[in-house]
Amino acid sequence: MIGKQEILEDLRLFSLRTGGIGSWLTDETDDEVFARLGRIEQEPITKVQLNQLLAFGHEAPVSDDFFRYYWLTAPDDHTYDVKAITGFQEPWLRSSGITSLAHLKWGLYRLFTDGLLWFGNVRTAYRKLRSMTREELSVFFSGRHFNTALIKERGPALSLTPIAKDDRYLISEMACKSFGEHPDSPSDLKKALIEALRAQGGGRVTIRLLLEGGIVREKYAERQQEFIFSADDVLDRCR
Repeated sequence: MIGKQEILEDLRLFSLRTGGIGSWLTDETDDEVFARLGRIEQEPITKVQLNQLLAFGHEAPVSDDFFRYYWLTAPDDHTYDVKAITGFQEPWLRSSGITSLAHLKWGLYRLFTDGLLWFGNVRTAYRKLRSMTREELSVFFSGRHFNTALIKERGPALSLTPIAKDDRYLISEMACKSFGEHPDSPSDLKKALIEALRAQGGGRVTIRLLLEGGIVREKYAERQQEFIFSADDVLDRCR
């Protein structure tokens, strides 16, 4: 028997407290839901039982095909590989009900992912998808599926070639972010160099060493390569 707190902890990713399906499993959910989920490994949850548990949480029921789509099948025409979701087990596809909390989590994870990808929120996705047939679900997702086989048939693109220094102004977006958009705007690159020079404590040092040093690496980790790219022409000058 699995206890309420263990269930809540295991499924806390799906407890959003935003209403709708995201509020189905919370501290305020009817204890009957947790009592039934606690026996899930001994008594798999059928579609009818899932709808009853959803009703306890004031949530609308799902169709037979929705239940099978999200918990009992791994559709090839979905927009991503549902088997790649952490914890997936092949025996679930041969079952007639939800056999464990991990199994329940797998279906919920798919639903929540689809909601965020294609609807912007899970509540709207659930309202839209929960009553669909298998054919409707297939059409909905296959229409948003990249045809990877067709992409492969296009053949390789042209090889990348180095860009000469004199032509790098053509890709100056990163440099603009470092130097500032206007002559009088603050320069993040300059600020980082001054901080690095102060930490150096004086003496002659190249701009390269300043930008590759600890201060820039620690404080501007996400932009270090951007700064180095922007100062490419002067990296080996001494300050």
